[in-house]
Amino acid sequence: TGKSYSIREMAEVVQKEVALQIKQKVEVTFHEPPDRPLDIPHLEGSGAKAQRLLEWYPHYTLETGIAKAINEWMSAIGIGSP
Repeated sequence: TGKSYSIREMAEVVQKEVALQIKQKVEVTFHEPPDRPLDIPHLEGSGAKAQRLLEWYPHYTLETGIAKAINEWMSAIGIGSP
């Protein structure tokens, strides 16, 4: 998709989707880790090689993929709609 997401952004998508599934507010506390000198500040993957070699294309956005995963996890543990 050419779009990158921070861990915080992904946590916010999960928070929003869980709240929708259980129909109540969900609070997530997120603490920034201290800077470590050898950490890579930004890492972005690409599906271009998989598209070229395997003719693979993503079928879901981050949001729809997380929503689908959460729905399946919640069904597996017996909460939420089947």
